Amino acid sequence: MGLNTTPSAERIHIGIFGKRNAGKSSLINAITGQSLAIVSDIAGTTTDPVLKAMELLPLGPVVMIDTPGLDDEGELGQLRIQKSYQILNKTDIAVLVTDASSPMTAEDIAILGRIREKGIPYVVARNKIDTIETLSSSEFIKAIADTPIPDGWLTEQNCISVSAATGKNIYELKEMIAKQVPAENMTLKIVGDLLKPNDVVVLVVPIDSAAPKGRLILPQQQTIRDILEAGAVSVVTRETELKETLASLGKKPRMVITDSQAFKQVSADTPENIHLTSFSILFARYKGNLESNVQGARMLERLKDGDKILVSEGCTHHRQCEDIGTVKLPRWIRNYTGKELEFVFTSGTEFPADLSPYALIVHCGGCISVSAATGKNIYELKEMIAKQVPAENMTLKIVGDLLKPNDVVVLVVPIDSAAPKGRLILPQQQTIRDILEAGAVSVVTRETELKETLASLGKKPRMVITDSQAFKQVSADTPENIHLTSFSILFARYKGNLESNVQGARMLERLKDGDKILVSEGCTHHRQCEDIGTVKLPRWIRNYTGKELEFVFTSGTEFPADLSPYALIVHCGGCTLSEREMKYRLKCAEDQQIPMTNYGIAIAYMNGILDRSLEPFPDIV
Repeated sequence: MGLNTTPSAERIHIGIFGKRNAGKSSLINAITGQSLAIVSDIAGTTTDPVLKAMELLPLGPVVMIDTPGLDDEGELGQLRIQKSYQILNKTDIAVLVTDASSPMTAEDIAILGRIREKGIPYVVARNKIDTIETLSSSEFIKAIADTPIPDGWLTEQNCISVSAATGKNIYELKEMIAKQVPAENMTLKIVGDLLKPNDVVVLVVPIDSAAPKGRLILPQQQTIRDILEAGAVSVVTRETELKETLASLGKKPRMVITDSQAFKQVSADTPENIHLTSFSILFARYKGNLESNVQGARMLERLKDGDKILVSEGCTHHRQCEDIGTVKLPRWIRNYTGKELEFVFTSGTEFPADLSPYALIVHCGGCISVSAATGKNIYELKEMIAKQVPAENMTLKIVGDLLKPNDVVVLVVPIDSAAPKGRLILPQQQTIRDILEAGAVSVVTRETELKETLASLGKKPRMVITDSQAFKQVSADTPENIHLTSFSILFARYKGNLESNVQGARMLERLKDGDKILVSEGCTHHRQCEDIGTVKLPRWIRNYTGKELEFVFTSGTEFPADLSPYALIVHCGGCTLSEREMKYRLKCAEDQQIPMTNYGIAIAYMNGILDRSLEPFPDIV
């Protein structure tokens, strides 16, 4: 599980189109900074659409779709071309890749016309400019077509010359892609438009056997993020702690938002003078179909014996004995209507073209959009895979072992330009989930609202946990009698390397002019001007040490085998890396006697607050 666990339908889909050998796959590799797509000089290497998940700030999570060539040949080639055109139906932004060594062709113009017909924002990338004389964007627009292109189709705002081979203008291409997102996509609100700064919103998140292990589902994350962006505060609790949570708050919440499965109990426990709604209702409103969904629900009154109901899910999760879609919902509908009804179930891409047999369709919230040929024993295989997880991996706690039921934990989550759009990063969601499983309550706020949040709580929080970048301000605003730590410190402890990371941070005192520092990240997100790893951290380290230091940066799978040139390794928290991979990197550093720390622990050390942030863990010296 990692940063890329965001479901596909909530990512912006970027379709990469073009003729065979235009360099589509090479361009995806250049954009992601990894060899994700197979590259070959043989035309037609990509034979089916291939989806690649990545981060592209400021958009956040995206899916890059590598498509077959538009000039494929033969009967099979025509089917591949048809698939490429079908991909337009799930494309939010299109990138047309052309070969700089030849003009645009009829195939390029045809798909560009279809892109425009569908109203899809697009960028034209003239690839392989390393092989020819470079032209400016305006010269490119004049030179690329051997087929007349209508005025306005190509402009300096949507055309760029690049080289996947050398990396020239790849950063600028990513910036140009990001600018194509329609403004309304960036301004839609889930609940934020209903809130005022410092409002309190209580989120009820049940934990049952069907809940995904160790994280929050996407609608929960997105709602918390939307509340933060409104300058309001989220209080996250289970339905079993809701009554006590409401009683302990120092102010009346603006709203309670619940998971639909707990609606009945939550409604009974929520006073009538507090607004109550659900994640499903908010997301139907967010996606613009609340009214039609309400009208559809009223059809339940008109169902009759023998009616067929389609229950459709966007994902293909492994169903358990009390699955909401295939077990609970049919039971509830039969009990409510008293009718003998037939239920048909679909998932993933199986939504039927002919809907005429159905009296009603009940769809999941649509937060995301393999089986073998017959599906035989697939259920059993998934059960067997699940049983292979070592027992200790299922019992490790991030912070839950430090908490008692109904404890309050305040989480400080800054929102800046580098934060992924519309969601929480994995360590934040995992921490909230761990707190819920301990029977405790999470209060989620930004650093700018922390003082007022602490003052408004009806009880002293057990702990404040902050993003490392806000450590200095949060330390100043958190009373000394409240434990303070960071996500980075908690996750170093969770992955079993807190002590070695603390020792590594102390190496900052021994750096000297000319020392080389490796700054390594597990993911390959698109870096912006104030990127934490490549900009802020080197600046802070230089300022703290007063030394002339050389910084080397790696990301993704690029962690070097030979670490001997480095005086210190500063690693990210490794949220995209497995515990096994993180321990492998630590072991490599240990074997070569190179000290290693992580971003958050280094930041805490340089701000003089590392000792305070380690107080919850007295066994760490």
